[in-house]
Amino acid sequence: MATSPTHPTTDTFLDTAANIVESGWSHKAWARTAEGLPCDDQDKHAAKFCMLAGFRLAFNQLLGVSVRQPSPNDATPRQWRAYCKADDYITAVLKVRVPATDGDPIRFNDDYAKDGDDVAGMFRIAAACVRANVPPSKTHLLRRAIDRYLMGMTPIVPSDN
Repeated sequence: MATSPTHPTTDTFLDTAANIVESGWSHKAWARTAEGLPCDDQDKHAAKFCMLAGFRLAFNQLLGVSVRQPSPNDATPRQWRAYCKADDYITAVLKVRVPATDGDPIRFNDDYAKDGDDVAGMFRIAAACVRANVPPSKTHLLRRAIDRYLMGMTPIVPSDN
């Protein structure tokens, strides 16, 4: 399927998120300033991002859509629908394509990842699997690739054969 600048593929989102987290990782906070102080992931001083905030920022950068819950008092129905669709997509991708998170990217980021390279590595492995057309049903094979990565070994990306 051909892509356009307004319709990036899932692997593009995952690669962009990996780049964001590699440029600065936040542990136990959505985001941090360059000085390491916790801040909101949409703060103009945010320089480091956790796994979920990195993916949200990738979504913002690639689509120009803010993945931030709108204020109930100010949001139009269209804004609510756009937010819900974006949030659902992000949740689904992280749950299906990044199984190391077990559906909880915040817990993976804060409790299991040793550093930003672990988080970026999860995004890169998932992106490689998307490009190789590995179906989500082969999650157990992806798990082995992730385990190899976390042990410092070269991950073997499963094929769809």
